[in-house]
Amino acid sequence: MLILKNICAAYGKKQILHNISLSFQPGKIYTIIGKNGSGKSSLMKSIIGLMTLNSGNVTLNGDNVFQLPPKTRAQSISYLSQHRNTSNILVEQIVLHGRHPYMTKNERSNTEIHTQAIDYAIQTMDLTEHRKTPLSNLSGGEMQRTYIAMVLAQDTPIVMFDEPTTFIDIEYQVRFLEVVKQLKEKQKTVILVLHDLTSALEISDKIILMDKGQIKCVLPPNEMIQTGNIEKYFNVDIVSNNGVYIIKPTKKIQRNE
Repeated sequence: MLILKNICAAYGKKQILHNISLSFQPGKIYTIIGKNGSGKSSLMKSIIGLMTLNSGNVTLNGDNVFQLPPKTRAQSISYLSQHRNTSNILVEQIVLHGRHPYMTKNERSNTEIHTQAIDYAIQTMDLTEHRKTPLSNLSGGEMQRTYIAMVLAQDTPIVMFDEPTTFIDIEYQVRFLEVVKQLKEKQKTVILVLHDLTSALEISDKIILMDKGQIKCVLPPNEMIQTGNIEKYFNVDIVSNNGVYIIKPTKKIQRNE
């Protein structure tokens, strides 16, 4: 189990995260939602160790995450950030990066276990025809799918995606959500940052609502709706139509005639 206990973090003198405590169980999907600047990405970075904590700790099965050897940490937690580099590296080479934590110094990448993981990830994100394509030649959506494939190839118990559906067209958004459900079936812990409230409500076991670096509430989707927390915070109405959630603005934008 992944546990955050009383974590606080800052950029310089500006406090970003305030006394956050959370626990994440295997076989569950957690989605972090909140307005821009609410601390969602900072929370993700604090879990993986990309953001220094002022206080508190993060433990995985009782071990301090930040004291784990880098290779062990990379075998335990994978993370897709919002910001990625564009380069001339081939798609399959990017996906191969996901296997590096498992390779010994002299091990070849074409061993059966690595080949299977890479092939699975590339096929899952429908990138077979782009396998030998330089990353810089891809569209934004294809590039995003490549980095998702890299995370899938890493095959860790805890998988974190920060705004993974950015740039991806609707077909692959749906595919990605199905992939997330498969990760849950494999008893992986999945942590997402999403702005798409409909997807968050559909896919999550628990939703974490953040505001100004603090946790407002952590609830299953149905309880989050019943309490009205999402509607109040985002100023929207939520309508359920045969189990499908429809999000509508509370107020219409006034047009200047």
